Amino acid sequence: MAWTGLHALIGLGFALGLRRYGIFGDLSTCDKTVVEQTAAYVSEMIRLGVKAFTEREVDLARKLREMDTVLNKIYSDYLRKVAETPEKNVSCVVSATLIICYLERIADHATYIGDSVLYIVSGERSARK
Repeated sequence: MAWTGLHALIGLGFALGLRRYGIFGDLSTCDKTVVEQTAAYVSEMIRLGVKAFTEREVDLARKLREMDTVLNKIYSDYLRKVAETPEKNVSCVVSATLIICYLERIADHATYIGDSVLYIVSGERSARK
């Protein structure tokens, strides 16, 4: 795993672990919908990345790039929404933003796996972001 991938995982663990130390306080009333949906989406991307790699499946590798574009839009839309809509519970916004940010970074690494599959199988290079 690349250092940036390791940092993303450490960051995600940090964001999730802050609750343990009471940094964000009680998050039980927070709307976790966008975090849960993002986590499920990223989990699917990881699953497809592993499958694309183990089966040398170029179509799955290309699909990861498309999924990454969708995830980037979800993330930017979320940031825009929280910037424009005042939230009474800042802890909810900060914790969700950190978690979504780290999930998006992890998804980038699933996409890089797909890019590697494309190169290994077909010699096709994808532009890295």
